[in-house]
Parts: sequence; structure tokens; C-alpha cells
Amino acid sequence: MKKAFIILAHQLPQQLNIFINQLLADPENDIFVHVNKKNEQMKNEIIKNERVFVSQQNIEVTWGSDSILKALLIMLRQVKETGQSYKYILICSGQDLLVKDGLDKFLGDNYGKFFIYGYEDDKKRRAFLLHKWPDRYRQLIDNKLNPIKIIRRLRLELFKLGFPLEEKKVNYDVSSVTFYENLFWCAMPDFIFDYILDFLDKNPGFWEIYDNALVPEEAFFSTIVMNSKHKDCIDYTNGKSQSLTYDKRKGGHSTLITSNDIEDIEKSDKFFARKFDITKDKEAVDYFAHKII
Repeated sequence: MKKAFIILAHQLPQQLNIFINQLLADPENDIFVHVNKKNEQMKNEIIKNERVFVSQQNIEVTWGSDSILKALLIMLRQVKETGQSYKYILICSGQDLLVKDGLDKFLGDNYGKFFIYGYEDDKKRRAFLLHKWPDRYRQLIDNKLNPIKIIRRLRLELFKLGFPLEEKKVNYDVSSVTFYENLFWCAMPDFIFDYILDFLDKNPGFWEIYDNALVPEEAFFSTIVMNSKHKDCIDYTNGKSQSLTYDKRKGGHSTLITSNDIEDIEKSDKFFARKFDITKDKEAVDYFAHKII
């Protein structure tokens, strides 16, 4: 099955190349890499291969802003422009690794399903998307006692309660939209890929919802699909859908995979895991690099 992998990368080229080599082992995989413009020189360190396409249209990507979503859309367009017929388009980060064999067969057996982690979260996502957020609020803040983080949380809660604090006006009718939360790593079948790009082309005002929003990529793919005729492609069990990626989260953010997580990953049904850091725990990277070649 022909597949396209979109990878958003920003550091650790040696580790990224390990992931790319894992993917290249399947001759039907093509890899499309976006490198954060903050670390543009990293492009020169990526494996040279006729099936590895490193985007020259790279932008600066910063957590919290709309730049992650813009980078994803750039890469989706570039996949489309190849004219290739990919049955699945998979989105990953540069700190992912393959941790299980059999991905091609699994996707073939489950063709038509859209694998993405998410759940309905209409009020919270409206607060994230339809609120005018000054740039100082759209940044990664780990310290829970940081004043900006505290004020951001307060603004979110007041917005959810109906206080029209700095409400953003958009031309698109959001009254008929139910918003979902999702993480961006996913595996989408070809017709979902085509539908999303076609929907954006036909509804240019839809982007206004996500423009200058807070972490807008976390309410994009599932929202479009779940408000469409294709909603049955996402399987919600107990109110949540699942991706194909093992992801440890704390405080809403992914935490590093260590060698202590290997056993849990092996017991899971996931094909990918994130996020690895070869400079922090080389043993975990080496384990899966040697297991999945």
C-alpha cells in the first residue's frame, strides 16, 4: 500500500534519520519533511534518498501559535502536488519512532478508518479558537505558577462561562459547528485527505477560526471530519478516538520516552511512540532502532 509520511522536525537530525530509515524499509513509503526554520541548517543533515522530500517552504514553528497548523497544511499541499495516489497519509513528529511491525497490513485491513486521538470538547475549543489571544499568551509555559499561565487559564474559564472577553469575529458560521480536540499525529485515508483540502478550498473563511488562535492544530482535523459526511470514519469508543502513537502526557504535553517505558510500549497496540530524545535516553532509541529496521 502506497503511503505518504509527513514529518514535522525541529531538532535531533541523527535521530530523525533513524526514523526515516525505518520508514524507508517499506518501498511503498514516501517521506515529506518540514524542518522548523529556527533550525534550518538541519535540512542538510537529513538522509538523501529519492523517496525523501525535504520541503524548501519551511516556516518558523512555535508552540501555541497557528504556525504548526500552517506547516501541516503546507505539507499536505505538497503531498497533493506530487499527483501520487497514496492510500494513507500519516503525520508524525521528528521525535517519533516505529515501535511495531505490521503497519502496512494493519492499514490495509482497516482501510477507511481515520486514526487520530481526540474527543468532543466544544466549549474549551471555542475558547481557544474564538478568543483574541495576545502573543504573550500563545507560548509554552511549564511553570503552573507563571502569572501569564494563570491569567490565560482564567480567561479561558470566563470565556467558557459565556463572558465575551476579546471575542474574535469570523465570517464563517460557527453556530453550526461542533468543535473537537485532537492531537495532530494521525493516519488519514486518501478520501479524508482529499476532503479536507477540498473543504478548505471551498470554504476560505473557515481559516479565520484558526488564524491567530491558541494551539489551533488541536482542534482542526477532527472538527472538519466530525462535521462532515465522513464522521463515521473516526471511531469514538467511550467518547475518545485513538491514534496509532504511544504518547505519555503530563500537564497536557508529551513527556520523554525512556528505557523504563519500553515494556509498556511493547504491551501496547501502537505502531509509533513519541517523544524520544537520543541525547537524554539513547537506550530507548537504540532498542526500537534495532527492533524495527
